[in-house]
Amino acid sequence: MSISIRPISLLWIGWVSVLLVAGAGRAQSAGATDGKSLIWEISGNGLAAPSYLFGTLHIICKDEFLWTPAMANALDRSQKVCFEMKMDDPELITGIRAAMMDTNGKTIKDYYSLDDYNTVKHYFKDSLGIDLFLFAHMRPFVLQTMLSSKIRDCRHPVSYEDSIMQIALKTDKLVFGLEQPEEQLAVIAGTPDSAVAASLLETAKNKGSVDPGYDSLLSAYLQQDLPLLYRQIMSSGTSEHELDELLNDRNSRWIGRMEKYMTAGPTFFAVGAGHLWGEKGVLALLRAKGYRVRALH
Repeated sequence: MSISIRPISLLWIGWVSVLLVAGAGRAQSAGATDGKSLIWEISGNGLAAPSYLFGTLHIICKDEFLWTPAMANALDRSQKVCFEMKMDDPELITGIRAAMMDTNGKTIKDYYSLDDYNTVKHYFKDSLGIDLFLFAHMRPFVLQTMLSSKIRDCRHPVSYEDSIMQIALKTDKLVFGLEQPEEQLAVIAGTPDSAVAASLLETAKNKGSVDPGYDSLLSAYLQQDLPLLYRQIMSSGTSEHELDELLNDRNSRWIGRMEKYMTAGPTFFAVGAGHLWGEKGVLALLRAKGYRVRALH
C-alpha cells in the first residue's frame, strides 16, 4: 500500500485527531441487526432513560461530514457526553506533550541511514513545509500524526470529537472520558518507534500517494456500514495481538464504565466507529450484559 500506516495501527494516536479508529472483533452475533448505522440507542436492563452510542471518524473533510437528524437528536436528549478520553482534561494535554518527547536519547535521524533520512526530510519539507530539525528529539509518532492528517487532499479537515465537544459546551452538557490519559499513553509507549519510523520512510518513498484502502474505509463509514468497515479492517493483516491491545481489551474495560455513566443519566458516547462491531465490539458486549441496543436512522 502506498501509505504503509494501516488504520488499525493509527488507533493509538486517534485522540490527536488523525484517522479512522479501526474495527474490532471477529464476527457479529447471529440474529443482530445488519449494522447499517453509526448511532445506536442503549436501553433496558434497569436504565431509567436511554443512552446513545455514536461511531466517530477522527478526521474527515468538511464537505463529507455526516451528521444526521438522528445523531443530532440523540446528542440533544443526552445530559452528558463521553469520549474515549476527557477532551478538556488539562492532564491530557500535559501527558500528550510528555509522550511526544523521545526519552531514550535518540533523534529522528538515528532511525535512518543518511540517504533514508534525507528522503524523509525532503518529503516533509516539500509536502508539509516542515523542517525535521525542529522535531529532532520527538518520537516518530508525532510525524506520523502530521502525515495522517494529509492522507487525503482535504482543504478543510474537521474532527467529530471537536464538533461534538463544541455542541456539548454550548449546551452545558458535562463531558467525561472512558479512559484516563495514562491508559492511552501506555498504548503509545508499547508501540515500537522503529516500526513507526519505517512507515514514515515508506510513505516518503511513495511521495505520500493515498492508499486506496483508506478511501474504501471512508466509503464504508459514509454508508454507515459497520460490517463492511469491519471486514476491510480485518483484511488489512491486523494481528490478534494488535486487536487485543488496541481494541478488544479496551472495549471490555469500557463496558463497566459506560454502565456507571448510563445509570446516572442519559449519556452520548462518542468513540471510534470500529469499536462498535464484532463479537468483541461494544455493541455485542452491551447486548451480552442485557441491554437492548438498536440502530437509529
